[in-house]
Amino acid sequence: MILELTIDNLLNLGLTKDDAVKLYNSDEYNLQCNAGNFYTSKAENIFYTGSEYWRFIYLTKNLKFPFNAPELVLVYFNLSLQNYLESKKEKLKTLYNEMFETQNFIKKEKDFANENILYWQNKRLTISKHSIDVFQSYLYFLENYKPQSEPKKAIELKDFFKNTTPLQLEKIKDKFSSYRGKDLAIVIYFLIQKDRLNIIKNSERRGLFAFLKLFGEMEKTGFEAVRKCFDSSSTVNFDLKDKNNLAETGIENIIDSIFKVG
Repeated sequence: MILELTIDNLLNLGLTKDDAVKLYNSDEYNLQCNAGNFYTSKAENIFYTGSEYWRFIYLTKNLKFPFNAPELVLVYFNLSLQNYLESKKEKLKTLYNEMFETQNFIKKEKDFANENILYWQNKRLTISKHSIDVFQSYLYFLENYKPQSEPKKAIELKDFFKNTTPLQLEKIKDKFSSYRGKDLAIVIYFLIQKDRLNIIKNSERRGLFAFLKLFGEMEKTGFEAVRKCFDSSSTVNFDLKDKNNLAETGIENIIDSIFKVG
């Protein structure tokens, strides 16, 4: 979760008052305790916890192997490979060969995995078996990885939005992830009208489907229901066309409250 940085939000998640005050008053603070894991960013007025904590710690603040969050390992791999290839391309210029450098990266990661397997085998601690399992699985993935000519960066929900903070994006997901069909189309309409959403055109079916899948794990039938609400010029083609009827849904007011408009 990414939540607004308030004492009440921290206390509601089980923190002691002392820990909540310490987190609230710090510019940046990382706390792991019985109530969970927390990272506060006073500048953004938010804090990260749950799965978003691990994503922030391993993939956003610093790109590191997500040892404590195996579900992020493949995301880590794609980001690391992308950074490695970009660095090599900048240094080697016309000598750069993507396939060759991808193979070099795979070899480097295999060495990294093998070193960690050996390290944890020698430690014989309670956590050792879990650690060995994680790195052995990563090693198996590396040994069976087939390089693509152009590795693609994974699309994230934030890629579809502009001028949107992590907290605002989290609120959008929280408020609208259960919306389907015409209701979701109205959400998309107002996001476009308020210049927050980048895509939605009939000519961009793949982009729209990718957005809907990330937004709410939308099935194909749901995609079609939303798509039919839009014409080729990205203007909403609802049965309810006048402003008053759209306003009665309350969706515009929710979006305004998220972005603190008016």
